[in-house]
Amino acid sequence: MCGGFNCLRNALISLNVWYIIAGIVLFCVSEKFNSSYSDNLPVTTGIRIYGTFLIGLALLGLAGAIKHHQSWINMDTKSKRCFMQDFHCCSFDEKIPSEFATHDPLCFNIPCCKNTDGQQCTCPKCGEKLIATIRYVFNVVGQFGAFFSFTEVFGVWLTKRYRNQKDPRAHPSAFL
Repeated sequence: MCGGFNCLRNALISLNVWYIIAGIVLFCVSEKFNSSYSDNLPVTTGIRIYGTFLIGLALLGLAGAIKHHQSWINMDTKSKRCFMQDFHCCSFDEKIPSEFATHDPLCFNIPCCKNTDGQQCTCPKCGEKLIATIRYVFNVVGQFGAFFSFTEVFGVWLTKRYRNQKDPRAHPSAFL
């Protein structure tokens, strides 16, 4: 099934490999241009730095896609406890029955599972809380990115208008 875990993992791996190839091409082209035409142009240095940055970033992305160790099962006990206390939740996939919540040291001090007096623990799933938090952060970051994208478009529009205007200090018969 495309869109499943393995499909997305393979897509991320291939995307990062393409970024590594693009970084190598940028680096090699800047080296070739620098050695063939001119010594020490600032443009070639910038392209070389960008290629190196792209390679480094792609290698980090490749390592993250291959390892994929960011799951609830692999979290240490201290991180789970901190997350559950901050978000007032217990477990990740299902609600915790009261007998498990009273014996589980991770759920012991969570307010929704504390003092249940033999009744069922009413803690929500941590997965639901996590998804809600991630959606909120994506919304804020998306709005922030959209704001700066529109300012970039506005900057391009201003630049186009500026470049197509005649300098009033220039000779009147000069072409732009």
